Amino acid sequence: MDYPIQRNIDSAYFRVSRNGVVANICFTDLTESEQQAALQRLNSDELKQLVIKLSKVVSAMGELFNFKMENTAEDNEVIDLI
Repeated sequence: MDYPIQRNIDSAYFRVSRNGVVANICFTDLTESEQQAALQRLNSDELKQLVIKLSKVVSAMGELFNFKMENTAEDNEVIDLI
């Protein structure tokens, strides 16, 4: 199986077994099926913490590389928080 490159970007580590070897792997370095399994094990508060952590990583990368998306709200799913 091909695994994503281990970049250790998000610092949210999950314990997984790959080819019989147990390792601590960052969430963003997991395969999609490993991510699905990891998310199933999280409770509501842990899931919220993960989302906030990933949001901070995405924002930091945007700042570091000075990029932003050029799409509008109509292009995306909008969640009403009002």
